[in-house]
Amino acid sequence: VPVVTVLSTSYSINVGNSITLQCTVSATPSATSVTWQRFTNNVATNIDMSSGRYSGSSVGSPSLVISNTVISDEGFYICKATNSVGSGQSQQTFLDVIGSIPTVTVPQSTYTVNRGSSVTLQCTYTSNPAPTSVFWERTVANQVTIISTAISKYDGSTTQSPSLIINTADESDEANYVCKVTNSVGTGISSSTFLDVLGNIPVVTAPTSAYTVNVGDSVTMTCTVTANPQHTTVYWQYISGGSSTNVNMGGRFSGSSVSSPSLTLSNAQLSDQGTYVCYATNSVGTGQSTQVVLAVTGSVPSVSLTQTSFTGNYGDTITLGCTVSANPGVTSVYWQKVSGSVTSTVDMSNSRYTGSSVSTPSLTITNLNSNDGGNYICLAANSVGTGQSVQGPLTVVG
Repeated sequence: VPVVTVLSTSYSINVGNSITLQCTVSATPSATSVTWQRFTNNVATNIDMSSGRYSGSSVGSPSLVISNTVISDEGFYICKATNSVGSGQSQQTFLDVIGSIPTVTVPQSTYTVNRGSSVTLQCTYTSNPAPTSVFWERTVANQVTIISTAISKYDGSTTQSPSLIINTADESDEANYVCKVTNSVGTGISSSTFLDVLGNIPVVTAPTSAYTVNVGDSVTMTCTVTANPQHTTVYWQYISGGSSTNVNMGGRFSGSSVSSPSLTLSNAQLSDQGTYVCYATNSVGTGQSTQVVLAVTGSVPSVSLTQTSFTGNYGDTITLGCTVSANPGVTSVYWQKVSGSVTSTVDMSNSRYTGSSVSTPSLTITNLNSNDGGNYICLAANSVGTGQSVQGPLTVVG
């Protein structure tokens, strides 16, 4: 029978490489066939030479060549040869296939990032044989999604740079992540790491809920903003009759900016009275303050005569008394005379008339004559409008 010899009792090879298990055959008469068997857990399997990974195992070339070794190739091998007398076999030789699925590690169990910022989820691995791919998975509410780095939001996740870079993080990125690395043996998986995305809509505060300002004066309605991520805009709205309109900056309004969110109103008018709300917006959304009520005080002047009627002697001097109460302050005082259906303004350029001013609203008439008789009205104006007294008749005697 043939004498069959293996040249080594053991071999070792990395997964994916090729190995030749050496075998020699000495036979008279010549061998007619050569076969190999592999033993795994004492179970013999004939090597199927029709598989593309095997070559050799022939009379002319009895050694067994295994290409692209895999873990399942590990085991004890026997070389057999047959001639017309019988069959001979070698001693066992052991093939040790070295390699395993990658060992994958994420160094942190939790990462935090502000909304709008970028974050790198670190991943390292050791792999023999070398890895063929790296990918990441995220889990939200038991829903697993494979991260596609084809999306511009993501970078990394390659065999050279296995860490995952998330650009411009938002609330949808908050999830559990695992790093996976694949080689020819299989896929290794890291432990889970959680990404906590920090930030919220701005917190907008109006510390004072009500303001009162006189017509014509200025008032600042205070607004403070705390925001992470940083707010990018601030604006105010005016509410009247259930309808909201944006307050336009410029003219009598100023402020309402990122650096100065409070709203300043100059030269307040009665039409400015109402409810105001401060808003601030960041990349997450828009926050708003509680309502601020602005009361604008002031009215037309209250004007009164000191007497219901006046009587003076021809040629004498008389003062038609007038008192004025006004908020905001009076800007002008003048008098009118009513004669029948004709109303005329008293001409203070006439030297017979004095007073009729903000400081002295009463009207003094010197050298009375019959033409001075008639009904007189005292009028006072402020920024709100004009108030007037009732008519006071003047009778000239003589």
